Amino acid sequence: MNHKRRKKQQRQQKGQEYMIALVQRVLSASMVVKGETVGKIGSGLLVLLGVEQGDNEQKADLLCEQVLGYHIFSDENDKMNLNVQQARGSSCWWCRSLLWWRIPRKA
Repeated sequence: MNHKRRKKQQRQQKGQEYMIALVQRVLSASMVVKGETVGKIGSGLLVLLGVEQGDNEQKADLLCEQVLGYHIFSDENDKMNLNVQQARGSSCWWCRSLLWWRIPRKA
C-alpha cells in the first residue's frame, strides 16, 4: 500500500477525512451558467471544490477557514505574507460533485 493511501486510511479511522479544493489566485473570475453570469470577482481566489459522499458542513467550514487563511498574496515588501482578506481580495467558490472523480486502478 502506498504512503498516501495509508495516510488517508489513518485519517479515516480517526474521523479526520478532509474535503479537496483547487485554489488559484486570479486577477478576475466569473462563473457563467447557460450563458448567464452568476458570479464575478476582481482580484482574489478562485476555489474549485471537489465534493464527495461523506462531506459535511463541518468539513466545509474547516476548508473555508484554511483557504481564506493561506498567505499567498504579496505585502508591500513583495513577500507572500497576506491572505485574501488582508489583500482586500474576493473569493469565488464553485462547488460541483463532478469536479471530484476517482481514477480506476488497473488490475
